[in-house]
Amino acid sequence: MLQTPDFKKTTVIFLSCLIFATAVFSGCAAIFSDYLNKLGPEALIAEGKKLFKNKDYHNSEKAFKKFTEDFPNHKMMDVALMSLGDSIYYQTERYLEADFQYLNFIEIYPVHPMVDRAYFYKAMCSFKQIEVYNRDQTNTNDAIKNFETVITQYPKSKYYKKAKKYLKECQGLLAESTFHVGKYYYNVRAHQSTINRMRELIATYPNFKRNDEAQFLIAESYYNEENYPKAAVEYRLFLKKYRKSSFRTTAKNRLRKLKK
Repeated sequence: MLQTPDFKKTTVIFLSCLIFATAVFSGCAAIFSDYLNKLGPEALIAEGKKLFKNKDYHNSEKAFKKFTEDFPNHKMMDVALMSLGDSIYYQTERYLEADFQYLNFIEIYPVHPMVDRAYFYKAMCSFKQIEVYNRDQTNTNDAIKNFETVITQYPKSKYYKKAKKYLKECQGLLAESTFHVGKYYYNVRAHQSTINRMRELIATYPNFKRNDEAQFLIAESYYNEENYPKAAVEYRLFLKKYRKSSFRTTAKNRLRKLKK
């Protein structure tokens, strides 16, 4: 393609600006690193806190990391480690790295007054990475484990109520995931797999909003297998437990048919 003189001029200007901006950024980064090198431990902590308060998480991370590297035996190492985790946590999509820092804190300070906070934010790192219900739920399970640690081991923690709230969300997502696996089995006519998965769902998550459909599909699976005695038992159980379900009419019709 033929390039006009104006196009070439614009390209040259753009590249020049890009090179200049890169040089300025590199120079600023070098100046900041030199500045950090001159600070003692207390000053590094203070600088990191100031930067964090101003939401300059990238540079607060640098300050706290510098502290951990240069003063590993200092009495304020606990503050630096927790703050390093926080600085990384609040940067976009760096939850795996933040998780590592919180875990590091837990392992070094297992009885520290702020260890409940480390568990909570470690859980939040997993929570922030949770996939939708029809994807892998490893992060959901990891989040649940750490939220439960806060709830069971630190009932007086200021993160207790938040941990319970997020735990409920995680459990709802796992329930949704279990339900849709069971629904998939039902759609491909894998009746025993449907029955097993839906029974697991109802037993594990008794307050799940779609348990009426889960119970109905258990009955339907027995019906489709032509195991009519068990189907009748499950339809009756469904009608007894779920008096406002939209599946009641179908269940009643099935029972009438089975009685003939």
